[in-house]
Parts: sequence; C-alpha cells; structure tokens
Amino acid sequence: MSTIWDMIRVVLFGSQNDASRDSAPAFNPAQDIPSTTGKVILITGAAGDLGRQTAIALAGYGRPSRIYIADLPRSDDAKQALTHQIDYEAYGDSISPTSETAVTSSTEIRFLYLDLASFDSVQKCAQKFAAQEQRLDILILNAGIIRVSPATTMEGYEIHFGVNYLGHALLTRLLMPVLLRTTQRQPGADVRIVVVSSEGHISAPKQGVDFDLVKTSCSNLCYYHPAPLTRSRKKAQAPRSVSPANPSREDDEYHNASTSPGDSIVPPGPQMGPLSTSQLTYLGSTSFMSAFNHDQQHLSLSTPKSAHASTQRKAWSADFTHVVPRLVQLLRPLRLYEDLVTEEYDQTPFTVVPAPLVLAPLRLLRSHWDKERWPQEDLGSRITQNTATKLVNIEANMTTDQFYHVFTGPNLRWEFVGLIFGLAGLGASVSSRVTAFFSVNGKDELSADAFAKEMAAASHACIEICKRYDNVNDLMVWLHYTYYVLASNIMGETCHHIYAQFGDLVSCIHAMGLHRPDSPEHSIPFFVSETRKRVFAVAYRADKNIATFLGRPPRLPHHYCDVGLPLDIDDDSVVLDRFSLDKTISQLTPDGWGTFNGGLRPATVIRLRYMVAMLREQVVGLSLGQGWVTSRQKELHMAYQECKRLWDRVPPEFHYGKHSWEGSNPHLSITHLVIHLEYLQTVFQVERIRCNESPDAMTDLLDSAMQIVSAVTDFAKHRDHQNSIRETYTWIFLLYALPAAGAIATELHRCTVSRVPLPCSVPRSRIIRGLSVLVSWFESAKPPSDVTHQACVEVTKVIIKMLNDTLDCPSGWQMVDRPQPGTGTRSALNGGDRVWDTNSIGAPLNAYEQNGTTPNVDALETSEDFLNWLNELGLDTSVPEFFGCQ
Repeated sequence: MSTIWDMIRVVLFGSQNDASRDSAPAFNPAQDIPSTTGKVILITGAAGDLGRQTAIALAGYGRPSRIYIADLPRSDDAKQALTHQIDYEAYGDSISPTSETAVTSSTEIRFLYLDLASFDSVQKCAQKFAAQEQRLDILILNAGIIRVSPATTMEGYEIHFGVNYLGHALLTRLLMPVLLRTTQRQPGADVRIVVVSSEGHISAPKQGVDFDLVKTSCSNLCYYHPAPLTRSRKKAQAPRSVSPANPSREDDEYHNASTSPGDSIVPPGPQMGPLSTSQLTYLGSTSFMSAFNHDQQHLSLSTPKSAHASTQRKAWSADFTHVVPRLVQLLRPLRLYEDLVTEEYDQTPFTVVPAPLVLAPLRLLRSHWDKERWPQEDLGSRITQNTATKLVNIEANMTTDQFYHVFTGPNLRWEFVGLIFGLAGLGASVSSRVTAFFSVNGKDELSADAFAKEMAAASHACIEICKRYDNVNDLMVWLHYTYYVLASNIMGETCHHIYAQFGDLVSCIHAMGLHRPDSPEHSIPFFVSETRKRVFAVAYRADKNIATFLGRPPRLPHHYCDVGLPLDIDDDSVVLDRFSLDKTISQLTPDGWGTFNGGLRPATVIRLRYMVAMLREQVVGLSLGQGWVTSRQKELHMAYQECKRLWDRVPPEFHYGKHSWEGSNPHLSITHLVIHLEYLQTVFQVERIRCNESPDAMTDLLDSAMQIVSAVTDFAKHRDHQNSIRETYTWIFLLYALPAAGAIATELHRCTVSRVPLPCSVPRSRIIRGLSVLVSWFESAKPPSDVTHQACVEVTKVIIKMLNDTLDCPSGWQMVDRPQPGTGTRSALNGGDRVWDTNSIGAPLNAYEQNGTTPNVDALETSEDFLNWLNELGLDTSVPEFFGCQ
C-alpha cells in the first residue's frame, strides 16, 4: 500500500523532490487530505490503475455526493467492476449499479464519455457535465498517454501534445464557470484543479517547445524538438494510423504497459494515399486480370500500393520475450471471444471446424479460469511448456472430452490460443452487436477493423511460437487456415505474405497426410476424421481459387490427393455418440447429401465448393499446363461435359435462384450466389479457352459472361443490406462480375464502332442495362475504404467510358442484334444444342430479367477497348478476400 499512497501523494501534493516541498512536513493522509463529504469530483481516465486508486482514496475520506469518471467508452461489466472496487475498498458496502450510474452507500459513480484526442468530444463531455451539475469541487486531470505509436488527434495535433495538454486545457477552460460558481455559492469551498504529470519533464528541452512540430506525427518519445538527447531509447515502432480515440494511458504504464495500444502487436493499417507502385508478381493466363486482354495499350489503371505490406511482416515477427506476456494479457476477455466466435458460427455458413470442437473447449477454458481465478503469473511459460513438450496424440477410442483435455484448461496450448484469436477476429466482421467497438483490456476500445487486425497479429504470433517447436497436428492446421482467412481479409491475397502463409498450410497438410484417406490400421475418432475431410476440402478449394485467379500452378493437385467429400451433416452431429451418429448417417442419400432444411449447413457449402474446385482444377490444367493440340481439344470437350454432369449431381434445392434472396440471412443468400458464381466462372474459363482457339465461340463466351453479370446484379439490387455486408463482399465484383463485364463491354464497343452485329443472344438494351446497374452500385456506394473497393471503382470507370462511347456512336452505326454466321455453334464441345432449365447453374438469361431498377448512367464517359490492360499493372491490392472466404 505504501506505493499506492506515494502515488496518491504525488497526485494531490506533488513530488517530495520538488524544491518547494523540501522543507514540508511528512505527508500524513489522515490529516492532509480534507473531507470529501458532499463534494462533487471529476476524474479523467479514472478507469486506469492510478486514476482508479485516486477515486478510491478520495471516496474513503468522506462520502462524496458524486464522482464523475470521464473516460473512453467502457462496457457495462467494466463500469460495474470499477464501481464495486471503489465501494468495496472505500466503504465495504454492497451495491447494485446500472450501466450509466452506480450508487454506493451514499456516493453516485457517474460515467462520462471523453476522448481527449477530439475537441468535439471534450466539448460534449463538458456540456453533459454542466447539464447535470451546479458545482464541481475537485477536478483531477489524470488521463494521459506515453510512448504510443505516431498519430495525430482529430484536429491534426501530435497525439501526445493533443491528449496530454490541449485536451485537458480545453476541458478545464470549459468547466471553469462551474468551478468559479462553486467557490462563490458553497460556504468554505475548497475548489481544486489537480494536474497529474510524470517524470517526463526531466527530458524537457531547455529551449522550450518547438511548436512547428505539434502538428506532426512524431516518434513515440517525441518532445517537440530535434535535440539528440530526446530521441527514443528503443527502436521506433513502424508508423501506423491509430484511432485517436484509443491512446494508452500514462497511468497504465505503472502496471499494465503490455496491454496499451502503444505496445500493440497489431501491424500498421493500410495507407490509401497515392503511393509508389508495388513490385510486380507473376499473374498467369487464368488470372482475374487476364480477362481484360486486348492489343490496345493506351488505357491505364491507377491503383495505390499498400504501404503497410512490408511493415506488417516486420511487426508480426514475434520477439517472444515481449510477445508472450502481451498474448497472455490479450487472452483475458474470454467472454468477449466466446461471444464473437459464437456469432461467427451463427451468422456465416463458411465455417470449417465443427462448432462444438471450438466452443466446447473455449467454454471449458473460461470455466477453468473462473474457478482458479486469472492465473497471471507464469501462465505464458506454462502454455509454452505445454506446446513444446506435450504431443497431441489422437487415439482410436478418444472421446471429445478427452480430446478437449489435450489442449485446453491446464493443458492450454498456443495453437488453441491462436485459433481463438483468429475466430474472434472473423466474428467481429459479422457481429450484430449494437456497438461496433471492442475492448481487449477493459479500457481502450477498438473498431471492428482494428480489432480484427489485433487478432490477426496475435494469431500470427502464436503460429511463430509453435513453429519453434516443429508442431504439426490438427490444431496447427486449424490455426493456419483460420489465420489465412483472417489475414487475407486484411492484407489481400495478392500480398506475397499471404501466398506464403497458404504454402505453410499446404506443408502441414502434406506432413499430416491429410491429402490421403486414413488407413484402417490407424483408426481415429469420427469427429477427427470428418473434421480433417472438411479442412482438406476447404484448403483444396482455396488452392484452386488462388491458382485460377493468380494464374499460378496449384499446390494441392488432385492427382496426389484421395480425400472424399465430407458428409452433409450438422456440426452437432459430428460429435454425437455412435448410436445417434449411425442413425443420422442412415438418413443421408447414397451420395452423402442431407435433408434440405431451408438453409445451407457448413458441410453443404464445403461439399458444393469442393466439387466445383475439382472441376476448376481441370480447367486450370487446360489453361496453364502443357499438352498436344489434339488431346487438348478432347480434354476441353470432356471438361465441358463434366461441367454439365457436375451440377446434375447436386440436389436441385441447393441450386441458386432468385428464391435464394427470400431468406432473412444475407450471408446465406450470398453463399448461394458465391457457389453459383464459382461454377459460372469455370464455364467462363472454358469458353475463354475456346475463344482463344476459335473466334466462332464468341457468342457462347458472351452468353456465359452475361450470366455472371446478371447473377451479380441480383446482389447489387439488394441495396437494403447494411454497409458492412456490402463492404465484406466487394471481392465478388472484382473476381467475377467485372472481368465478365469487361469482356462484354469490350465486344459491345468493338462491334459498335466496327458496324458489325454483336455476337450475343442477349439484346443490346439488356446488356447495357445490366452493365449500368453493375457500375452504378459503386457510384452509389460511399468512398472506397479499402484497396479492393478502390480497384473496383477504377475498373468500373473504364467500363463506364466504353459504355458511353458506345452510346454516343451515331445511330446509323448501331447494327441489328443477331449472331454472326458461324458463331456460337459449340461444335468444339458437344456438337449440339445446350438445354437449360431455370434451376440449372447455366440457366437462360431470362431467368435473371432485370425489372424495376433504374441504372445510374449520368457519369458515363468515353473510352475504347478494355481487355488485358490490367496485365501490365502491379496491383498490390486486397484482391480477393474470397480466397480465404471462411
């Protein structure tokens, strides 16, 4: 307690080392702290350690009428815990607080929102206080930050200067009328303003503050002048854009420095400004850019390089001496993580590991810590020891409880810790919470994007720790895939770091032998076997997506893999007892399909995409591989026939249609659409190969492209989806719709200016209407918030130019829409007619007739040909998040 009293003494009376205090008598709290009975006290940053102890001490010297805590947003649990602590340590009473006002025996604890990095927030805080109070006896300016990463306040001031000085100065000035009124109206008033400081003044420049620097983002030990002695004593962290609402508090440096955002393991956020062009990486003939292929070279697309790509890799490299304690601190809010992971499983059908295998051990861990209390000491070393010395052995008769015991509770491993972080980061993006902010340390609140980055950084740190011990087990595979999904959403799949991370996942799969079926002599529990099939299936599908969209060879070729489809059963069924499981399996079809329940089970999604992925590998082989012309024609014909047979094997109720949008869950509707588009994209790739060999196939290519455009415009027309849904699935446009739209717009423009008929079975008016609806989606959306969206905007600008140029052509140039002679016969594929039904994956375009949507074409400009100009560019964008789409 002596340390705490020393802190309180410094807060109220200053340091004993001050010259003015040299002759002062010894500090006696009982005598020197006056009674606080009936007084009104406001403390900034009181949720931090030093501020909290100040509130407790002042409450213990009387019964203040009210104590106001002005701080960043806190959860109800945090407010209640703080009020309980003040009451218990000051009075020993029991209370029943509410979220905004908590009443101790005779003292109210009230909470005010205050962000000292925003003048607007400071003004609103002062206004709210003045509206509630006519007096203020003690104002303690306690909140502060130190050593946070370079940033500026909302008004553009350096973050330290803005928070520690300007914010408090403005707050004091705004509250001055209340302070003066208190001195005038309260007999014997003893009004005080206490400014909490630190020993930072020791390094203050003798020549004073250089005000030329107060509107810059200084290093994390900035003293506003260039004197050598004030440079940072440790290597400066990489610059990052941090929200000024989330600085770490100076008073927390005493007790909890490892959890402040200044020491955060989250890497810097992307810079959206016009930066240097990224280094080119190889993109093959099937890549999403190659659809824009033409001879013209005068078109260009300006896409910024993501400035944080290299600094992310440096920031995510684990310095284990410091990272392990931070990971332990970050693990504390298990209830929050449990809620987010639960939402991830409830909201999206893209999950892979069955829910009980994650949620049950997570709840066991929280229950274990509730009984044992939070084990702060040596927890990190114990987790590391479990990870380094204990094997994850899977036995034939192992129960789920025995399996959980291997990696949770007292046997907690870093693989599972990283998995929790990764799934929590994914859950934040689909969370239905009223507030979009998350707190990982009970104080600082992060936006969903910042929280996801924090979780990705922590998950990657866990991977790096596990790599030190050559861990290859099921949990490690789960962790690798979950991190790949989360990090690709943040950094983008064209980033080589993500490409390399997927390579690590493939290496683990091969090392585990997951690409081969389990042999009878090595029997494993059903829940492990089925989970392995699911994990392999999603990895195989992601591998084919990467191969297709980047035009690179696949790394999980089916020639060396022999893993069947996982069963189409619910997650809960995976962990059933033997009798119940046999009953569930007996209800499946001979092909392993379950009963349609109005939605899509995660296993259903995995099966469908795995089937399409096997077909995509054939198309990738035709595009990227080597072969004789005669055999190529034969393989092309076989691939197309397989396209038709594949969809015939899928139960009709799982096919995409307009009815897919009738449900209440937009994620489920989009899942139907994504599977549909994966198939259409495969057909589109087949038609592209045909067009490269025979111009007569152009009709079929354009028809396939219009099917993609029409399907995506179904999504675009549902503008009632919240912005988060639209932003989450922007990659759908970049990967599927825009390449197809570019091929159509280019051919439409070519035929118009060349005065030849358009070789497409779709009327010109419908084509223009569909393309206009597509591009208007980005015109009506808010300004680009990420590089994927920005790339889409740049591509749509070119489509708009070509559309306008086409429409501006003299009317005499426009030809009658009819197929050209010799086009669209499909002789190279099946020599016959193509028959579609409305539920087929290749349904006729009439099934997607546009109605009731007025396209926004006011901003259309002119341009010329479109195709393949993107191949000349080095896009380091977050395209496409789809590769890791859960």
